[in-house]
Amino acid sequence: TSENPDHIGYVPKEDELKELLMRGVRLAPAPAKGDYKIVLLVSLVIAVPVGLGYVVVLYPWVTDEPDYYMPFLSGFWAWPITVFETYLVLMAYFNYYLACTTPPGKPRSDWQPTRTYPNLPADIDPLRLDRKLQSCLVCNQYKPMRSHHCSKCGSCSLRMDHHCMWTLSCIGYRNHKVFLLFVFHAALASIMAFLFCLMRLYIIIVITAHTYNDMYAHVLPIFVTTFITAGATFFVGGVLMEQATGVFCNVLRIEIPFVVAWEKATMNYLEQNPTDNNTILAWPYFQSYFENACQVLGPSVWMWPFPITSFLSDNPDAATSYYLNPTYIRGLERFLEENSQDSASSKGTRTTAKKDPFAAGSVGCG
Repeated sequence: TSENPDHIGYVPKEDELKELLMRGVRLAPAPAKGDYKIVLLVSLVIAVPVGLGYVVVLYPWVTDEPDYYMPFLSGFWAWPITVFETYLVLMAYFNYYLACTTPPGKPRSDWQPTRTYPNLPADIDPLRLDRKLQSCLVCNQYKPMRSHHCSKCGSCSLRMDHHCMWTLSCIGYRNHKVFLLFVFHAALASIMAFLFCLMRLYIIIVITAHTYNDMYAHVLPIFVTTFITAGATFFVGGVLMEQATGVFCNVLRIEIPFVVAWEKATMNYLEQNPTDNNTILAWPYFQSYFENACQVLGPSVWMWPFPITSFLSDNPDAATSYYLNPTYIRGLERFLEENSQDSASSKGTRTTAKKDPFAAGSVGCG
């Protein structure tokens, strides 16, 4: 998003955004009720492919068959690589435990909106159709920006990203970082296991094939192992890409339909107004890629790889008040001004119609 002061972010109208949302992206629904068998399944998704990768790497050390050795694992790098893989697995399980046991955070029961921007109302909410904060009828309190009520958890969650079937809870303000670190370490461990299996398969088929009487007996187990680790790599890697993209772009998973509808509405407006060179697409919460990541991972880069979340409690209002994109603010100010003018003109029209006894349709004939 450009910081050019002449640029104005497009703000879709209520009916326009509602129509696009109704025929737009639909997210997969969360499971109706949590089952702790899923936790075991997620643990196996990590353990099986990584365990097979360990078998592939450690097999020649156990059997002492030099033909199985991979060049980079037969010397100095054997132990560091194995220790690093072990570190990734342990960090994946530790962060998974934290993601399952750390609540996402709830709004304070006495929380009230405060005016942050002088030209905008205190109860502004960019992603509501009427641009106003809503009260949760179940929790009987205000819902701050980016907070949502989860019917599965039975409460409102701060900065709710999604309800996760892996952790049996919502991913939100306080556990989003550890969930992302869990996915990151699991994906990296799966990638390393997959590369080990792929290199072993290459060595057996291409380099040492002439030394085996029955090559297929050696190839088949490694091929199956490679296939399993590849599946885990692409599955967990896909989740990591989705989460990382959302963090760096400051888009929560639950907000994806709004992003798609917002972009379509902006494109439709620009097609209808080709001479308007100042109006652009502006996501309300976007700052910069680095600042977006700092909101979830921490203010310092050295904190990012570790499950350090103390920065979340340093500012209790950080989960309820957000920096809004200046380009979006200019667009919202224009939007509110145009709406107030339209409301005033329509009100004047209705008043005139009441005072004029000869207005069309006010007097019956015949």
